[in-house]
Amino acid sequence: MIEIFDGPRLDIQQEVDLASLIPGFGTVPPSERRYTVSLEVRRQFGGPLPERVTILLPELVVGGRRFQPPALTLERGKRFTPDGRYEYVPVSHTRLPPSVVLAEFAGRASAGTSGSGSFAVAFRGTYVWHDEANVLRLASSFQGHPWAWTNIDHKDTTKSEVMGDIHIEVMTGERLRLATDTVTWHQTPGDTVPVTVPVTVPVSSHWKLTMYTPARFGDSFDRFLDAKGKRWESTWSSPQMLAVVPDFRPKRFRVTLPPVIIGGKERALGPIEFEYKSGGVGRAVWP
Repeated sequence: MIEIFDGPRLDIQQEVDLASLIPGFGTVPPSERRYTVSLEVRRQFGGPLPERVTILLPELVVGGRRFQPPALTLERGKRFTPDGRYEYVPVSHTRLPPSVVLAEFAGRASAGTSGSGSFAVAFRGTYVWHDEANVLRLASSFQGHPWAWTNIDHKDTTKSEVMGDIHIEVMTGERLRLATDTVTWHQTPGDTVPVTVPVTVPVSSHWKLTMYTPARFGDSFDRFLDAKGKRWESTWSSPQMLAVVPDFRPKRFRVTLPPVIIGGKERALGPIEFEYKSGGVGRAVWP
């Protein structure tokens, strides 16, 4: 199950205990139990975008064990939007295949845009920069723009801002929390001493659930928050089902969905058949 956009969230200072938050998660076999959460961090700079920034995260406590992530050093990369946004890429990173990036971090393998005009959507690349063998994996998705918002519709071009998401994949399915509540930044050139920023900046910063292995598709998220910090309601979008099968490139395949219950009555859903078309995105046939 993945959530690309505004998925379920938790207070950033809360421990992530997915087995308690989603009861069905605790019934997944331990060897398959894994999830990914993201937290947003950002900093404004009194001048143009820096060439390089270094971010030091607080210790991560996974199942009672403490891990200190190494410093994350990001370099300004390519401009990927017409309005002047730049990608920030880890100096040392592992580039994953697009299907793995999507399945494990609900992200894209590289920065870019899709669509055009008012329908265009910009997306950042996602890169793994640390792997704690069989425990957790860390990835980043960062961008910078040569302005800072002073309110909802005004840009201050005397400042710039770097922002992004730290993705934490917990491969053991254990509880996760931050040992402290600050993030340390250092820009090059610019800072003579590191700058400490609380994890609650921005105010909207939360743990965002982006991936987990489900035991069933009817999980409840009533213990989570929505993008506005209010209690999650079932009317919001739910995570999407995703199956990744290695070396699976069929010309045609069929997906059979489970029945749904509407007004207390169970209703069967017909299978959906997909057919590959060269130069297109495929075609769905609903009997």
